[in-house]
Amino acid sequence: MLLAPLALAACGGGNGTVAITDLGPSVETASCAHEVRCGVYADEATCEAAFSADFGQLEVDVAAGKTAYDGKAVADCLAALRNQSCSITVELSTSAPAACGRAVVGTLATGAACYTDEECASGTCTTSVCTTTTCCMGSCAAPNPPVAIGADCSSPTAVCADGSFCQTAAGGGATCVAKFAAGQPCTALTDCATGTLCVNDPTTGASICGKLPAHGASCLASQFCDASTDYCNLATGVCT
Repeated sequence: MLLAPLALAACGGGNGTVAITDLGPSVETASCAHEVRCGVYADEATCEAAFSADFGQLEVDVAAGKTAYDGKAVADCLAALRNQSCSITVELSTSAPAACGRAVVGTLATGAACYTDEECASGTCTTSVCTTTTCCMGSCAAPNPPVAIGADCSSPTAVCADGSFCQTAAGGGATCVAKFAAGQPCTALTDCATGTLCVNDPTTGASICGKLPAHGASCLASQFCDASTDYCNLATGVCT
């Protein structure tokens, strides 16, 4: 997505509005404030020097009426980005706030010609006919409402409702089921409820819903640590 940095935001709020012409610098400022607070960069100047974001196509689409831009929702979403947790577990297991979903909304109907997802009311521009990734025109897909818990999700385009995931049955087929609670066995990273991920128990190696190991905690060589600035030290077997 063009606003991918916004989609990473956890719950939060903000004030004011962000003009579309100020979107790039605003995203940069919010992202770097978070990265510095979490220790990824030593200071905001260093972060900003490494940051790159181009919203030129979005500005063109808004001017053409293909995309609706909500500056207040953008401001709220960026405030959430600034204040989101430094925990990788929390970041990956928490849905983006509603404001981020309202920030940029497509206006084109199903079947209309499109270049980006942000142009379509459904949020999806299908480019399966394209043989190149550069400026290939696709068409807006039909809306794809979330699949309820207990319903079939075997379709490649199926997306389960919040709080659930698509579980494949041993004998074939797939069904949306509620995400697993902490301590339950799991298979994929995001099978677990908010605040937990499918992680490997450093003692048994079994996959269970829990938190990534904190700084100084035991870890496995193939495992991420909960702090983005940490790594699993192979010599000591702890997050360092």
